[in-house]
Amino acid sequence: MNIVMTLMVRDEADIVAAMLTHHRAQGVDHVIVTDNASVDGTFDILREFERDGYITLRSDPEHRKQQGRVVTAMAREAATR
Repeated sequence: MNIVMTLMVRDEADIVAAMLTHHRAQGVDHVIVTDNASVDGTFDILREFERDGYITLRSDPEHRKQQGRVVTAMAREAATR
């Protein structure tokens, strides 16, 4: 059974790599990540994890309280993996 996690982030450059590395070590097989228009380098850090296949990276530049819709879509995608 694959363990798939979802994550929505914005401006988390200080912690996102450590968090993903931790979850990988705990047995999470894949993470679906949506970046919500980070401006601090978070997206670039996520690109590194995407290159090695650990995450599926999405970009959502919208800031209109759409988190419920975005997170639900990620959860549905995770359920199909």
